[in-house]
Amino acid sequence: MSKLLADNLVVKKFGGSMLSTMEDFEIIAEHLALHRHTYNQVVVLSAPFGKTNDLLDEICKINPQISATALSLMLSTGEQYSLSLMGAFLEAQGLSVAYLGQWNIPILTTTDIIDSVVTGVQTESILNLFNQHDVILVAGFQGLTPNNEISTLGRGGSDTTACALACALKAPCIFYKDVGGIYTKDPAKDPLAQLISSLSYEQVLELSASGARVIHQQAANLMCLYQPTVFFTNLSENQGTSICNIYQMKINSVEFSKDKYFEVFFEKNLNDLTNILKNIEIISIKSLSNGYKVLFKLIKATRISVDVDNRLLTEVLSMMYPRYCIEIFGAGFHAWPEIKSKILLKISNLDLNSLELVFDNFKVLAFLGDNNDEPALKALTQLLKSDLMDEPRKEEMLL
Repeated sequence: MSKLLADNLVVKKFGGSMLSTMEDFEIIAEHLALHRHTYNQVVVLSAPFGKTNDLLDEICKINPQISATALSLMLSTGEQYSLSLMGAFLEAQGLSVAYLGQWNIPILTTTDIIDSVVTGVQTESILNLFNQHDVILVAGFQGLTPNNEISTLGRGGSDTTACALACALKAPCIFYKDVGGIYTKDPAKDPLAQLISSLSYEQVLELSASGARVIHQQAANLMCLYQPTVFFTNLSENQGTSICNIYQMKINSVEFSKDKYFEVFFEKNLNDLTNILKNIEIISIKSLSNGYKVLFKLIKATRISVDVDNRLLTEVLSMMYPRYCIEIFGAGFHAWPEIKSKILLKISNLDLNSLELVFDNFKVLAFLGDNNDEPALKALTQLLKSDLMDEPRKEEMLL
C-alpha cells in the first residue's frame, strides 16, 4: 500500500441524503482530499437522494413485469452515477481515483439477483489499488453473483456494502449522516430528540429488526457478528454515535414518563384488546383466574379501531389506568448485574406503591402506581440520572 500502513485504512460511507446536490458532492470531495495524506480511504457511495425511486419508476413505466436481471442493472446505475460525479470532483483536485462498481465490484453475493446476501469480499484486489491510487470509490448496494451477474442488496444495501468491507478489511467504518448520529427520535420531526452517544452491536441489531431506519438489516447482522469499529457522525465529525461491545457500554438515558404506559384488566380474548387499540406495544401479560392484566405502551401510531363494538370499547377505556414509569436505557444489563442491583436498591428503598420492574439487555422499566407522589418520582429520576450516568464503563470495572 502506498504512503500509509494498513492501520490507517478506513471505510467511509455516504448515504443518499448526503448526496442531494452538486454542492454536496463537492464538499465531500474536499473532505476526502483533505484526508488523503492521513488515511487510505475506501469510500462507499449511495445513489443521490431519490435517484433509485426515479430509476424504478422509469423502468416500470416501460415494463411492469421487468426481469430481475434488467431491474438490478437499472437500479445499480444510481450508485454508478454517484461514483462518476464524486470521481470528477476528486480528479479535479488532483487525486488519483480507483472505481469499483458493477462488474469489477469486490462484493460477492448469493445467486439472488434482487435482495441478495453478501457471501464474501475480495480484499486483496482492493488493497493493491492503493499502490497506484489515492482514494478508492465503491458503488454501494450491489455485488456479483457466482454467475457473474449484477445483484442488488435491497433498499439501504449500501450500509451492507460498507459493513462488509469494514469487516473483511478489519478497518473502522464511519457512516456520515446529515443529522450527525443516531437519535432517540427523528430530529427532523422532533426538536427534543437527543443524540445517543453509544449503542451496542446488539442494540443496533434490535433496532434494525424492529423497523427503525438506523441501518440496513443485513449490515446490522454483519456488525453484530464481526464487531468492527463503527461510528455515525456528520462531516465535521464534531459529534456522533459509537457502536461497540456491550462491555464498553454505559447507561444512555434516565427519564420519567407518566402518559406513555397503561394497564388494563381484560376478561376477554387478548386479540380483542389489540384490535381495539391498534399498534400498541405489550410490555407484560399476567394471566389471572378471571382474565388478564395487560401492561402496554402507547406508541405514536396507536389508534382506536372504529370497527369494534362500542360497549367493548367503553369497557376497555374505562378500565385503563396510567402507570408512572422511570425509563432507563442503555445496554449490557444482562452482563452487568451490579448495575441492575443498584437500580433495584435505589427504587425499592423508597417503598413506592405498585412497584414492578421489567428488565432486558437494553433497558430497565420501573413501573409505579399513579397514586405515588409525582414530584418525588421526578426527583428520584434526577437522582438516578446523576448517579447512573456517571457509572464507570464495564472494561474499567474489570481492571
